[in-house]
Amino acid sequence: MMNDLDKLSPEDADLVLRAPVMVAILIAGADGDVDGKEIHAAIAFAKKAHKNATPSMRKLFDLVSEDFEDKLLILMQSYPADHLRRNEVLAAELQKLNAIWGHLDPGFADSYYQSIRAIARRIAESSGGFFGIRKIGEAEAQYVDLPMVAPPR
Repeated sequence: MMNDLDKLSPEDADLVLRAPVMVAILIAGADGDVDGKEIHAAIAFAKKAHKNATPSMRKLFDLVSEDFEDKLLILMQSYPADHLRRNEVLAAELQKLNAIWGHLDPGFADSYYQSIRAIARRIAESSGGFFGIRKIGEAEAQYVDLPMVAPPR
């Protein structure tokens, strides 16, 4: 496992590994409809995210992108079917990242935070607008900046 996650409890390490998938579910399902374009945007981003990343971030995104769609479908089944309730639960779970930042290397925490925000933006931009070009829908807009997750200090 990655040195950065080895500093965490198993529950916290699991949250860090699940959070990119949770962000994908939150943003893609914000409007009640998980669009295939949104899922493919998340998969593509996770696979490409590690190009300029640190070795530990590269390792993390290799793990996250492996079987991403299966992870998303399995994880999605564990949340309420009603998208409004699901969004509440996901936001509350993602908020738990705030307590983890202090246990991680500051560089890793910042890179990770920037990455999950980038995933959110990429997914939100993937299916909205004129011909699906970079327009964020109203439902996604309230979550796209991940307001429940504070930047690491």
